[in-house]
Amino acid sequence: MRKWLSPFLYATGYFNRHRDARSSGGGFTVVLCYHRVTQRDAGSGLLTVERGLAPGVFEAQIRFMLRRFEPILPREIPDAGGRAPLRFAVTFDDGYEDNATVAVPILERLGVKAAFYVVTEFVGTDRRFWWERLAAMLRATRLQTLDMHGLVPGFARDSRRRPALLKIADANDKEQAHRMLCDALRPLPPDELADTVERLQERFGVRVSEQGRDFPLMDWDRLRALSRRGFEVGCHTANHHNLDTASAALVSEEVVGAARRMKAELGEAPRTFAYPYGFCSRHAADVVRDAGFSLAFAEGSGVVDGRSSPYALPRVELNRRWPFAVSYNIHSALVGASAG
Repeated sequence: MRKWLSPFLYATGYFNRHRDARSSGGGFTVVLCYHRVTQRDAGSGLLTVERGLAPGVFEAQIRFMLRRFEPILPREIPDAGGRAPLRFAVTFDDGYEDNATVAVPILERLGVKAAFYVVTEFVGTDRRFWWERLAAMLRATRLQTLDMHGLVPGFARDSRRRPALLKIADANDKEQAHRMLCDALRPLPPDELADTVERLQERFGVRVSEQGRDFPLMDWDRLRALSRRGFEVGCHTANHHNLDTASAALVSEEVVGAARRMKAELGEAPRTFAYPYGFCSRHAADVVRDAGFSLAFAEGSGVVDGRSSPYALPRVELNRRWPFAVSYNIHSALVGASAG
């Protein structure tokens, strides 16, 4: 109901009053989560997270935040108690080059810094993430439907949400299919996920190499330059594996190994961490803490305040440029945090 009424609630000041009342108990930080900011070509066929956010929408969101919130970096969150009661931080996952070429000029013009959570074994390489390979398969296949039997464990268990016969005839079908497939693949153990991607490739009837990116990732020189300019470079593991389902040895490699690589490349150890897909097990959180990180971002929408667990902090995704929509997104995060 609040979503439908959000233009009215924004116009009457309801969202502002709720936010200000919530901040009177000690303040909070809204941590924004992004992936790409890029000029999208409507004919490119990019799917879900690949498309990113248009620069104009991104700038409008940051300008809105600046009207009410003080910008800080994630590494400053533990010591933010003495700052303004309303704070926000900007974060980007996966390390796409357009973060530096498109988003950073906007941020610097507005006087805002951000943190970039990079996957160390992908930095500066031509490797594709598995969801990018999946999108390339959907674009290239000649199939009109995809029979899901035996492809992804449990995919069609809820036939209303995930049909056993997946339509992939047009761009809208492929958008929905990519979203559903990604939701089903993320929780899988790393080896099982890799095997499933190979089975999907065979069923699609196309070969999509792990090499051959469609849009570049930042390299270490770029990250070093951003660090010198006051931006934060955080850790997003070594290979973007699901830490909930990985073995203990692999979790250590993904966290400790990645932190070691970052220190060697950047000259200092990373201080903050973001779990792939936001999945955070108790064991993974312990490894992240013991590796020397001061905080980590996990799954779930909410705000960061004095009650938040430092190794399972929430973030917020903003999905529109209009002030009433951004206000509604933040209000929902506040309500969720209160309920938690």
